Amino acid sequence: MKKVCILLSTLSIVIFLSVLCCATSGRLHKRTDSVETLISIPYGTFIMGCPENFDNCYEKELPRTEVKVSPFKIMKYQVTVGAYEKCVRDGTCNNDHPTGQHYATFTIDPSCNLFSGKSEDHPMNCVSWYGARAFCSWKGMRLPTEAEWEYAARGNDGRIYPWGNEDPSCRYAVMTEESRQWGCGKNETWPVGSKPEGASFFGLKDMAGNLWEWVEDDWFDSNERTEKDQRARIADPRGSHRVIKGGAYTYGGNSMRSSAGQIYAPYIVRSTNGFRCAK
Repeated sequence: MKKVCILLSTLSIVIFLSVLCCATSGRLHKRTDSVETLISIPYGTFIMGCPENFDNCYEKELPRTEVKVSPFKIMKYQVTVGAYEKCVRDGTCNNDHPTGQHYATFTIDPSCNLFSGKSEDHPMNCVSWYGARAFCSWKGMRLPTEAEWEYAARGNDGRIYPWGNEDPSCRYAVMTEESRQWGCGKNETWPVGSKPEGASFFGLKDMAGNLWEWVEDDWFDSNERTEKDQRARIADPRGSHRVIKGGAYTYGGNSMRSSAGQIYAPYIVRSTNGFRCAK
C-alpha cells in the first residue's frame, strides 16, 4: 500500500509539471507598458549575417560582415491594430496609393486583424511596405534598416536568435511547432509582447515570430555590403522587392533566426507580415 501511495504521488508530480509546462508556453503574458514604447539602441559593432555557430544559413546571410551602428531608437513592440486603426481613420493610411494598397481588413481576409474584433493589442498584419512606411512617417518615424533591425535583435554577442542560442519553441516565440497548429496552437497572432522570455538582446519583444517585419532595404541576393554601417541598401533605380525579417506565427524554427529574411514585393499584403518603426 505504501509503494502504491509513493507511485501515485510521483505520478501526480509528473502530471503537474507537464501541465505547468504546457500552460507556460500557451499562457498570455500581460504587458505593463505602452505598445508605443521606444528602446534606445546604443552605438555598437556587430557581425551581421550567418552566425558563426550555425551551419544552415542561406546565401542572403553570407558573407558575414562587420557593421558599425550609430545610436537610434526602435519600437519595443510590433505596431498594433489599435495604433494602425488611428492612422486609417486619420486618412494617412489608405488604399489610394498609386502603386498598391496600404492594408487589407478582416472583411477582405478573415486572417487579417484590422477590424476583426480581436484585441487592439494584436499586431497589425495584412500591411504592405507602403502601408508600413506611411504609418511610420505619420508618427514622425521611419522603417528600420535591415542592419538596425538585426542589431536590435541580436546585439553583439553572436547569438542565433533574439533570446540566445536555445532552440526555437513556443516558450520564446509565437510560431509553429511540429506538434502544434500555427501560432502555438491558436492558429493566429498573439497580442504583442506575449512571449517575454523571447526578448531580444536589447529587450525588444516579438523580434522572432508573431509577424515578419518590413525593413527599408531592397532585396539583394547576398550580404555583401559596400558601406559597413547601418544605412539601408537601396538599388539605383529602386529595386522591385524588399526585405522582411523575424519569422511569423505560421513558420517554423529556421525562420526565427535574426539573420534570416525573406523577399517580398512592396505592394504585397499578407497575414504574416507586419512591422515596427524606428527613428
